[in-house]
Amino acid sequence: MRTSISIPADLKRRMDKVKNVVWSHVAAEAFEAKLREVEQKKKEQAMQTDMDKVAERLRKAAADEGGEAEAAGVKAGREWAKDRATPKQLQRLAQLPDEFFDGEPEAPLSMLEALASVVVDPSVDTSSAMACLWIDDEDEQRYCNDADFCRGFKMGAVEVWEAVQGKI
Repeated sequence: MRTSISIPADLKRRMDKVKNVVWSHVAAEAFEAKLREVEQKKKEQAMQTDMDKVAERLRKAAADEGGEAEAAGVKAGREWAKDRATPKQLQRLAQLPDEFFDGEPEAPLSMLEALASVVVDPSVDTSSAMACLWIDDEDEQRYCNDADFCRGFKMGAVEVWEAVQGKI
């Protein structure tokens, strides 16, 4: 197929001085190279768009998981406060700074075990403290290192404590 292209006059003069080169082949190769480059950029952009979508989906899933864990923690905290907690335990929990949930607990404790140790009684062994929290075994396994669950547990228990502390 024939086509016409425009090139600067100086370039044409220099090309005319070179013999044994089929300039249409050179141009076709340059066009092919440019097309490959454009196609590659399109693929990379499509891949980036896909990765952006994946990242957004994962961000939403993480927020949903965090919300689910926090909601389960609120429920467990309310139940514990209503059925098992002592006033001192509720006071300790209410005084626990929110930053407690931002870090990693000291090994070998899980986040939930660290929470139990602080709230129940720092002098009580971890398994006894965990028994006092009365966390369902399935929740304990699922949320043992989940800061959102532990934060929710505090919120639920403190909510109950604030509602009743003036009546005690």
